[in-house]
Amino acid sequence: VVGALESTSVLAGREPSRYVLYDVTKLTTTDTAKPEPLRIPSTALSFSEEGITFGVRRCYALRVLDVIQGFEIQSAESVESCIVPIDTFVPAAPTGLTALADDVAINLTWDANAETDIAGYVVLRGRTTDAVLEPLTPEPVVETTYRDTTLEPGEQYMYQVMAVDTAAFPNISPPSERVVETAP
Repeated sequence: VVGALESTSVLAGREPSRYVLYDVTKLTTTDTAKPEPLRIPSTALSFSEEGITFGVRRCYALRVLDVIQGFEIQSAESVESCIVPIDTFVPAAPTGLTALADDVAINLTWDANAETDIAGYVVLRGRTTDAVLEPLTPEPVVETTYRDTTLEPGEQYMYQVMAVDTAAFPNISPPSERVVETAP
């Protein structure tokens, strides 16, 4: 850096600071015990926690740990930082969509998504002449089948399916592959 002053460390051979992260979610103002660290002291500037529950508040605090001339010195605890994790993970597009006409309807089937938080599926339909697909089901259907009986005989229809999860603000998958079938 141009113009920077040269400096010399006051303490030779000082180890880098380490950080101790605590879960203080359940502590109350009357608790006197220090919470258990979430990990061993580390120089890492990030932390990833497994097993969180979306929509449940989590609070953390941090202490800096320095070793000076063989003595461990911890800073005061930081102000707690709280978050409420939100599910923003979009489900995968449904696969295996097939359409088969019978005497009065077009029957759709597809493979169930592997995600465990699927609320259902939205079926989209359009005429192949304009290829604009709009929701056919006002609410997600739970099953992986749908029977479309609102057809004009001899008309070709195009279908797609999208998965919807159970998040507070539902995530919607990309659409499945398109299939085309002619109404009976």
